[in-house]
Amino acid sequence: MRFIKREGSIDEEKVKRSCSEFGLEPAFARLLVSRGIADIRAFLQPKKEDLHDPFLFKNMQISCDRIRKAIENQEKIAVYADYDADGICSASILCSALRENGALVSPYIPDRKTEGYGTNPDAIRKICEKGFSLIISVDCGIRSVDDVALAKSFGTDFIILDHHETGDLPDTPYIIDPKAEDESYPCRELWGAGVVFKTVSALFGEKMMKYIDLAGIATIGDIVSLTGENRVIASLGIEKLKYDPNPGIAALCRAAGIEMEKIASRQVSFGIVPRLNAAGRLSHAKFALELILTNDREKREKLALWLTNLNAERQSKQTDIFTEAAAQVIREQNLL
Repeated sequence: MRFIKREGSIDEEKVKRSCSEFGLEPAFARLLVSRGIADIRAFLQPKKEDLHDPFLFKNMQISCDRIRKAIENQEKIAVYADYDADGICSASILCSALRENGALVSPYIPDRKTEGYGTNPDAIRKICEKGFSLIISVDCGIRSVDDVALAKSFGTDFIILDHHETGDLPDTPYIIDPKAEDESYPCRELWGAGVVFKTVSALFGEKMMKYIDLAGIATIGDIVSLTGENRVIASLGIEKLKYDPNPGIAALCRAAGIEMEKIASRQVSFGIVPRLNAAGRLSHAKFALELILTNDREKREKLALWLTNLNAERQSKQTDIFTEAAAQVIREQNLL
């Protein structure tokens, strides 16, 4: 557990104003103020207007220019994604947005067991040899120095949309990561699908709000700080899930017995996200991606039921592993 020591006294005037303006109990208002919540209204009542300008990212303009060039020239674009819920939602948002705007795009998600996390040289080589002139990595790629160099040797450009901590950066001008050392974007804790959502918003404007539900699922599922812009996207995402969810997510909720009109962060965390993650853990994440992207209603229903059953299998295996581990602790007292 991580503890944060908070210095100084609480601004009691701000506590009083918050109680008066928002009808808060003093104890709750004092808690918000003590935790450094500067904008109480934005924290309690997040709005679309609280979203930041995506062009505050240093490399957003040149990255968008490269994507627009690829669309105009009908270049083949590969979207390389991680296999967890964040990666799946990231790929879903980007593939959908690009396709509806005329791009030739294909997703690629590595196999968790045989390829592992992130990009790998075999996959990058295959993608380049198939004639893809642009690779966009989502929720991964910020440490892919060698793989970006490999793509470059084929003449393939590489855009990185990631949120992980950085080290030596890959040799590409198209890096969008809020944790990059020279980045000044206001929300450093933005996550993978959040970076993708900001990118498609920069590319295609406000109509990309149609994907806020997928961005919200990934926000909650990736367990990032639910403050600032993350809180706005999570809140707006839940609202969209209630009245206009992605059809694949709606099918998944039906299979899971989740009532859409009552959905909240708990149902996202313990209902939707584990079922999306189950695909990559016990089979292949491409099936969860297909659930979200397909226009075939019958296929959606079958995939939703399959993912629900797969998640039940995952839960059973997890229980067995825990039971076995606990028994081992009892047998081998030195483990205590």
